[in-house]
Amino acid sequence: MEKIGLILMTTLFLVPLTLAVSPGLHKNSDTVRLIAMSNSPSDKAFYKARGCEIVHELSDFTAIKCPM
Repeated sequence: MEKIGLILMTTLFLVPLTLAVSPGLHKNSDTVRLIAMSNSPSDKAFYKARGCEIVHELSDFTAIKCPM
């Protein structure tokens, strides 16, 4: 039962790290705008450490700009 809980917690932690690329990619831009399926402070710190800039914060999602 503990293994199921551990798998569930790991999945819930890794799923927000999945990013969906928006169609707003400009040809002359060196950044890409992404929608992160998370709004937790730890995930925001992870994105900032990767060089991303937070553009908008919604209740369940965070819009970020990341270098390519």
